[in-house]
Amino acid sequence: MKIASITAFISSILLLSSCTNPRLIYAPDAYNVPVLREKGNSKLAAYYSSNYGGSRLGTKSNSNGTDLQGAYAFTSHLALQANYFYRGEATGSVTPDIDVDSSIVKYKRNLFEFGAGYYTAFTESHTAWFQVFAGAGFGEMNFTDRSIDTIQVYNNYYKADVSKIFVQPAFMYTSRSGVALSLVLRGSVINLRNIQTNYSDAQKDVYGLTNIKGRSILYIEPGFIGSYAFPHSPLRLEMQLGLCIKSDIQTFFASNRKGNFSFGAMIDFSKLYKKK
Repeated sequence: MKIASITAFISSILLLSSCTNPRLIYAPDAYNVPVLREKGNSKLAAYYSSNYGGSRLGTKSNSNGTDLQGAYAFTSHLALQANYFYRGEATGSVTPDIDVDSSIVKYKRNLFEFGAGYYTAFTESHTAWFQVFAGAGFGEMNFTDRSIDTIQVYNNYYKADVSKIFVQPAFMYTSRSGVALSLVLRGSVINLRNIQTNYSDAQKDVYGLTNIKGRSILYIEPGFIGSYAFPHSPLRLEMQLGLCIKSDIQTFFASNRKGNFSFGAMIDFSKLYKKK
């Protein structure tokens, strides 16, 4: 009886200390807001991206990866897009006041997205534009959770297939000098399926993972995008910064990254062909 009580006490300390190190079920990708003005305009882009936030007091974190994007306007108002997203992440506890030496959670995320959209100018000068894309994505996420106390090492894992649907309206200003500025608001609904894990029921309750399976969670993702196209060139550089706000407060511990920063370059092949 005494041994069981001591074991339960140690496990409780470990779980409580690990609560400062959240389990993050979602990290936002870069926005795909192509600069489309006419039929034939296109975008082929690559970004370096870094998610931020999601860590709480007593933790350290990093999240870096790549976004690949494409888009094509097949009419004067309709377009298609495709996206690929990858992130590698690590979140670690720093709890010197508790009898835990370390707790490190490492993530890997992959997601493919496809969408269709509508774009139009709403000024006669064709400097102000509105576009809206909607689509779906599929991929996977997994993380390993390694905690060490003075008695033993705890190794846990969590794997899931990810499905996503999104709607993304955006307003864009373009100038003759090649500058484009956009305000975007994306709504993403995430669902986890085929979950595999060796977390105990008690651990899943603590981290909020019990209620994740089969549940659709909405994230609101406002953002800003700025880009510059070089004169007489198909090349454009872009920077973007976005936020990610979870609508479902009941899954508190199964949290999300709070935003994304991306910087990248893109080519519009229609300008390349015109140059030739």
